[in-house]
Amino acid sequence: MIIAVVLFIGTGVILVSEKWPPSTILGHSLLASSFQTISASTTDGFNTIDIAKMSHTSLFILVVLMFIGASPGGTAGGIKTTTLGIMLVSLVSLFRGKSYVHIFKRAIPDETVHRSFVVFLSFVLVLIIDVAVLAAIENASFLEILFESTSALSNTGLSMGITPNLSIVGKIFFWIF
Repeated sequence: MIIAVVLFIGTGVILVSEKWPPSTILGHSLLASSFQTISASTTDGFNTIDIAKMSHTSLFILVVLMFIGASPGGTAGGIKTTTLGIMLVSLVSLFRGKSYVHIFKRAIPDETVHRSFVVFLSFVLVLIIDVAVLAAIENASFLEILFESTSALSNTGLSMGITPNLSIVGKIFFWIF
C-alpha cells in the first residue's frame, strides 16, 4: 500500500511540476512521469526525461523516491517502503499515546520498530556526511550533489551528469560512501 501511495504522489508531482512541450498529450506526460517515478524507486537507472533539465520540484521528489526505494525482495536500494511504513505507523501510535505499535490487527515488535529508525537514521547520517563533504570540495550546486549522493547511496543509477566531473578526492569519497 505504501508503494502505491509513494508512486501516485511521485507521478502527480512530476506531472504538474514539469514544463511539457505544447505538443505533448496528457497521456504521454503521465506515462513519462510514471516511468520516471518508478525508475527513481528502483535500480534501473533509466530515464525518459533529461534529468539535468527537470524542475527543482521534480528533482527533489526524485531524491525522496530514491531515498525511500521500493519494497523488500527486489534489488532496489533506499530504506524500503516497509521501513517507512513501520516508522509512520509507529509515529501515529506515539502521537495517540500508545505504548505499542499495531497495524492490520497485528503487533509490530519493538525491535522491528527500533531497526526501522536505525536504518532511517543511518541513511540520513551517511547522506549528510556525503553531501557536506562534496558540497565543500566540489563545484556543483547543492541539489546536484544531493541528487547524485542519494542516487549512489540508494543504488538507483540516475544521474544529473556531474559524477564524471568530480575531482579525484570527490570520486574517491563518493566511492567509499
